[in-house]
Amino acid sequence: MKLLCNLLLLPLLALSFDSLAFIPDFKMIMSLTAENHGRGLYKIVQNVTFESEPKGLVVRETWYIRNENQMRLEVRGRDQLKDLVDMTFIYDGARRIYIDSHGVKKVSRPGKDWFEPYFHFRFQKNIKPMMVASKMVPIKIFEKSTRMRKKRFNPKGLHQKQALLQLSRVGGTVAWAIGKPTPTGDRKALPGMWIEQDQFRILKLRFPSQAEILASNYSNYSHGLKLPDITNINWDNRRVQMQLVRAQSLPKTKKNKALLSDASLDFDKDPRLALKIPKIKAIIEFYKRFR
Repeated sequence: MKLLCNLLLLPLLALSFDSLAFIPDFKMIMSLTAENHGRGLYKIVQNVTFESEPKGLVVRETWYIRNENQMRLEVRGRDQLKDLVDMTFIYDGARRIYIDSHGVKKVSRPGKDWFEPYFHFRFQKNIKPMMVASKMVPIKIFEKSTRMRKKRFNPKGLHQKQALLQLSRVGGTVAWAIGKPTPTGDRKALPGMWIEQDQFRILKLRFPSQAEILASNYSNYSHGLKLPDITNINWDNRRVQMQLVRAQSLPKTKKNKALLSDASLDFDKDPRLALKIPKIKAIIEFYKRFR
């Protein structure tokens, strides 16, 4: 009887190990996601609509992006906001540089819900610090252990390592959910990232503040860049929609590279660089928190 029981258990054990094998490695998922973020320098233009406002206020953002650590953002008002919005920011790692309304160069940190780097990291290791800071994953998930290589296969340990990686859905699309699942009944959802299962494109981000970013309708661009045509940002009963206008690769000229340097923010040469933003709460909050 004991022999028969053992024979019956073997297929079940094999099935459990095989099912574990289908769970991709966290590092592999992030590396494949990074491959969708292109190569070289890009110019990206998009319209940002503040839908919570009665008139649907619109600004146009023009980005110059080399990678998750080197970016330039120019913001100009459109329609009724024309000549009322004028902002230029340089992002250099954890620094955000701009000219304030008095013509003084300022250095600060990006907003607490700064999400643009998630769509432009070129190597999976470069986004790790942001994921840890946003409490999507614990720092221990990135720790390398030489002991683990010497140990025998431990299914319990594998389950613990992959506990932050589960299959989920975003608007009907199957995705890998990265982050600790929110316990049933909790009013506050836990932060995380959702990556499309097959295409490895980011579909959703949630921050500790409860702000959520939803990306959809991806298109392909030169040098392997994939970007969402529509991105919705939701926070505190407010909603902003970003619609991609165009994206193009730029040559690596000295002039283009100079755009990413804070030396290009020279108020004496160009007084229009001084920050100009209307006293509209939704716009102020958005550029304070997300940019």
